[in-house]
Amino acid sequence: MLTKTINDYRKLKSQFPKVGKAAASLDKGGGTGVPEGFSLHSADNRKAAFTLAEVLITLGIIGIVAAMTLPTLTAKTRKAEATARIKKFYSAMHQAIIMSEMNNGSCKEWQYETLNDYENPDSSGQSYEISEAFNKQYLIPYLKITSSEEREWITSTNQKLKGYALTFADGSVMNSKVGSCIDISFDVNGDKKPNQKGYNQFIFLICKGNQTIRKHCFTTYKPENNREDNLQNCKRSPYYCSALLEWDNWEFKDDYPYKL
Repeated sequence: MLTKTINDYRKLKSQFPKVGKAAASLDKGGGTGVPEGFSLHSADNRKAAFTLAEVLITLGIIGIVAAMTLPTLTAKTRKAEATARIKKFYSAMHQAIIMSEMNNGSCKEWQYETLNDYENPDSSGQSYEISEAFNKQYLIPYLKITSSEEREWITSTNQKLKGYALTFADGSVMNSKVGSCIDISFDVNGDKKPNQKGYNQFIFLICKGNQTIRKHCFTTYKPENNREDNLQNCKRSPYYCSALLEWDNWEFKDDYPYKL
């Protein structure tokens, strides 16, 4: 029986050299430690990994793709934000006018002095005073604003006038001056650049009497009855772009002439 056990041991030792070495080590009093040269993990079982060069190449490709797509994504985000703020402003103005009419009568009959030579810098102070009085009587009680102040208004002929501005909680600003109507410039991001008509500033009007457009006293700047005319007007002057945006449900289409 003992002879058979020894023979089985020698047979196992010959089939598994490392086990045999371990056994031999143990036979020689090597203790319970792992013998030198014996590995618990075979080299065939090691996991594959990326080299440093492969990682750097991958990161470079990701950077190139990001550089190509980021400007487009940023522009889309700006357009979406501008659209949301213009819609909110347009709705808030309509609601304010409806509530104001309950106390002040039809907006077509609201009283304010008009200025025919409104681009004359000498009329700037008078325009500011009329705009301030108009806003305080007809609009401010029905709008949620954080502040009001004097703010510069640059006309289509680059004349600098004094405007009366209202700031909303989201940072957008409504600046107004008086001419034949109350001219309103809505700036979607307030003091942030570029502060230019057609880019982040959009023109609206509040008109009275026979000067109302489409029978509404609050409207975009001289809207036309078709998109093509509104588009061509916007290309000629950014003052007309609010009419194009209104036609497009306040969205900035791919052919919008000014890049946000």
